[in-house]
Amino acid sequence: MLTDKTITEYTNLLSSDAPTPGGGSSLALVGLNAACLVMMAANVTITKLAKKGVCCPELQRSVEMLQSTKEAFFSFVDKDADAFTRILSAMKLPKDTTEQKEARKQALQQSYVHSAKVSLDIIKNAVDCYKLADKVVELADQFVVSDAHIGKALAKTVATLNVHNVDVNVDCIVCDKQKQALTDEKQALLALLD
Repeated sequence: MLTDKTITEYTNLLSSDAPTPGGGSSLALVGLNAACLVMMAANVTITKLAKKGVCCPELQRSVEMLQSTKEAFFSFVDKDADAFTRILSAMKLPKDTTEQKEARKQALQQSYVHSAKVSLDIIKNAVDCYKLADKVVELADQFVVSDAHIGKALAKTVATLNVHNVDVNVDCIVCDKQKQALTDEKQALLALLD
């Protein structure tokens, strides 16, 4: 599991000639940092307000929702790498007979669709993080509001850059209906960003 590696191990692997991790896994890791930064800004603010006897339910709800976003990004670090590994495995299937060629083609198509959907899930999670950051930016203590802004900007970057991972897979899909559905979902998600 990539998520079991140290930062040094992960980055050494990332910079090697290994097929994974790649861009999608890296973007998931950036998204994880984005969610953590926004959560930190919210948690610091909650703690400071509590010392003054003030409760902020809006920030507490944001933290709870960001926890789910954080956990999802964490899982995507490995899910993206697994999706690409599935494509590589399908490419290695035998293609000596007509039946084998057809089975390989079907496996590849399923893998491309699966990989595109994982990338779309990362975008959706990044959009959620971006939206949750709005409330935190609005309410954050002045000494941590910059962290919330950085987390929000990173989440937007994850969403917009992961479009490349969706597109590269969609380009390999032969079914026009599937291609269009995935493209429409991508556009709908991007429209949620300011």
